[in-house]
Amino acid sequence: MERVERGAREESSVRSSWWSKLPMDLVVTISERLDLYADYIRLRSVCKSWYSFLPKKSYHPSHNFPLLILHYHEKNCSNYHNGIFGLAKNNKLHFLRNLPDQSLHNHRCKGSSHGWLVMSRSPKQPIYLYNPFTNAKLTLPPIHVFRLQKVILSSTPPADLIVAVALHGYEGKLIFARLGEEAWTGLKPESDEFRGFKDVLFHGNKLYAVQSDLKVYVFHIGVDLHIDSSSCSILQPQPEFEDEYLKPNYRFKYPIVPYLVESSSNDVLMVVRVIERNEIFVEFMPNCCITEFKRTTIRFMVFKWEGKRWMHVKSLGEDILFVGLPSSLSISSRDFPDDCRENYIYLIDVYRAYPQTESHFDKCIFSLKDDDCIEDSLLLLEDEDSWVAEFRHPPAWFTYIQPEAPNKEGSRM
Repeated sequence: MERVERGAREESSVRSSWWSKLPMDLVVTISERLDLYADYIRLRSVCKSWYSFLPKKSYHPSHNFPLLILHYHEKNCSNYHNGIFGLAKNNKLHFLRNLPDQSLHNHRCKGSSHGWLVMSRSPKQPIYLYNPFTNAKLTLPPIHVFRLQKVILSSTPPADLIVAVALHGYEGKLIFARLGEEAWTGLKPESDEFRGFKDVLFHGNKLYAVQSDLKVYVFHIGVDLHIDSSSCSILQPQPEFEDEYLKPNYRFKYPIVPYLVESSSNDVLMVVRVIERNEIFVEFMPNCCITEFKRTTIRFMVFKWEGKRWMHVKSLGEDILFVGLPSSLSISSRDFPDDCRENYIYLIDVYRAYPQTESHFDKCIFSLKDDDCIEDSLLLLEDEDSWVAEFRHPPAWFTYIQPEAPNKEGSRM
């Protein structure tokens, strides 16, 4: 057995030396023809010379397609990891790698902004801002993690003046902190009016926050990055819906979840997810069943703020949207010329009714053009049989801010 293993290592070493003799210009040409960032990572791993020559961050536009953070464990293994997954053209998720910082594998991703992940674990530990591409890590004050829904950043770290906004508590309150501060603070002056927020978005020098009834507040950020509730405004009137979705007094017939997204053309979008709930019975223990509601996304509606009203849009143009509780983002299909997924909305949600029961997936690719969900057999994991379907927390979409490409005479990263 030892001879076989030693022979395999020697054969692998010989093959690696063959690859390392290829001209680097040819290696660069190969990298530019790869459609998946996953394949780019694998290309860098072929041999040491390629790994050191090719930059960590690809400059090819198609490699900037959004990635996904999933908290998972493999079969026959109880240890959880935070894995980075890429979305292929066949709409399957490909495992790329785990987060490089192993100390964060028991943390939950509570958001992503400007390529940085927001990772938290316990109320006594700080919240980490983590860049999975550079392995850089910054800290925010601790917060009760089980009541933390989402954190967003006003600008790209490591700038000194960064406002972090968190959705906190079951009541959906807004709290704020800056890098270097020791505690989070709430809106001043306090008011019961500023509760029930479901999503937040930094757009320009303003903070947008949407409540469950689709009322959107706009908070102005001062020169000192102070956010004062007394200077906020409301984007009125609220979006208009078809009668089939509304009850009297602007109440909804179906559960809805609103997301705020900035389009690639710098517009503020409200993406409304319509959910159907079906009652199911789950065996909690022998001879004991509990009732759960399985959630299924049946439709999305998109509204764009036009300055005086929310306009219901039937087309995203060339945009592709990725929505979820921890993070939502948009990209332009112009950056992916070989792709045909414009006007699509991607969703992957993970939820559980009780801590003792299994998690449920609600995954959906929605075509706004056809006003319908595509087959739910998509968005499966590559080699799904080797994975455990129970993912513990809602996944987060993220991408990185593309660095400036070095000039041809400059050195590579």
